[in-house]
Amino acid sequence: MKKTLTALLLTAAMLAPSAAFADETPAPAASAIPEVAAAPASEMTIETAAEETPVETAPETPDEAFAAEPEAEAAPVEISDAIGIDITVMPHQLVVDSTAKFNLFNSDGELVGTAEEWIGGETTDIRLQFSVPAYVVGSEFTLGLVSGLRSLKYYDMEIAPGGSFTLGTYCFTNDAGETLHGNNFAMAAEPNFLQAVNFYYDGKNIALWPPGQVIDGVSMVSAYDIGKALGLKVNYNANYNSLTMAVGSQQIIFNMGGAYATFFGKDRYATHEPLWYGDAILVPAKEVLEAFGCPLDFWIGEDHVDVIAGRSSVVTEFRNKERVNREGIGSKTNYLVWVSKSNYQVKVYQGSRYNWECIFTAPCAIGAPGTPTIEGQFEFLYRGGTWDYPNFYVSPTLVFYGGYALHSTLKAYGGGMYDDRVGIQISHGCVRLHPSDINWINNTIPIGTRVYVTG
Repeated sequence: MKKTLTALLLTAAMLAPSAAFADETPAPAASAIPEVAAAPASEMTIETAAEETPVETAPETPDEAFAAEPEAEAAPVEISDAIGIDITVMPHQLVVDSTAKFNLFNSDGELVGTAEEWIGGETTDIRLQFSVPAYVVGSEFTLGLVSGLRSLKYYDMEIAPGGSFTLGTYCFTNDAGETLHGNNFAMAAEPNFLQAVNFYYDGKNIALWPPGQVIDGVSMVSAYDIGKALGLKVNYNANYNSLTMAVGSQQIIFNMGGAYATFFGKDRYATHEPLWYGDAILVPAKEVLEAFGCPLDFWIGEDHVDVIAGRSSVVTEFRNKERVNREGIGSKTNYLVWVSKSNYQVKVYQGSRYNWECIFTAPCAIGAPGTPTIEGQFEFLYRGGTWDYPNFYVSPTLVFYGGYALHSTLKAYGGGMYDDRVGIQISHGCVRLHPSDINWINNTIPIGTRVYVTG
């Protein structure tokens, strides 16, 4: 294009004199014509719109027009000065009272908060609220478990004391334009706990206090609770610092402060020494139950052991020897009186339900056929003193129901006996005993003692 324009301009310059001549216009003097040095064709950049045909284009639509790229929307910024942690405490039968301690660090590793919370058997959850220096929500923190818990779990991560979690706070805008932020965290904790012992006897769950527990790998249970369940006599002797568990003549003697014990007359070492727990004494359950002939089964879980015992053969044999034990006759006192009309006999027992031991036996007379002695379970109500009759008197008198009493055979005024017979049906319904026998009973049993009268 530039070469073409240059050629046209040179042609026009050469034709210029002829044109002037044709117009009869005198030519100017040569000195009046300025000298023009033509630039090389390659350096000429004369352009004219008239010499090019413009290219027609369609007008730009708004979508096609160039527009600047919009800047990305900045993330929301929120400032906080708190971190909250909700911890669910997992339940266990025998939680050990502890103080859980925590440390909180910022992303620079600086300690920014500490917390302590008491954990006990009734604790179900705790809340940690840390007040920290102001930070941009979205920052990270580190929570450290110092002590007081067996473990702490956050999602699928679990730590023991000395471990830590990284906690990421967050802040963002959702599709609805709402700003969401989070600086609260949920966790689960395993408290410190002991392996509890549950005791079942003859199909029943036996309440234990204090709770049974596994100590040094041995299931330890209150001697009083296990004794009550089986029907044993349990006694602590302060003079000898020893514990006795017995039924009849069969007994176990534990020496406090050591594992040396006597099982049914044979000395040996128990699997664990008896232990004081407050006012109670814990004994090795398995050994006691096996010694008294209980069939045993066990179920062992993470936090407890179930000791499942069947009925004691030793206790059953002992009870079968005495009707009052076999029938489970009880008394408000430690004594029981059994009047057997068929045997014309009065027996006095000491002990407790299922564990009565006969300590006194005496012959008696009972009501005549027309005035029989009442039958059933009664209680010694009061001491009636002396009952006087025209030809005799009786004393002492132990009233157990209405006008029914245990009393002496008939005494003569002035001394001696009016009628000292026993072993027959002769009275108006009372139970007669020789003076020496009724005196012993009167001096031994307290008011409230059960009087059991059978045919």
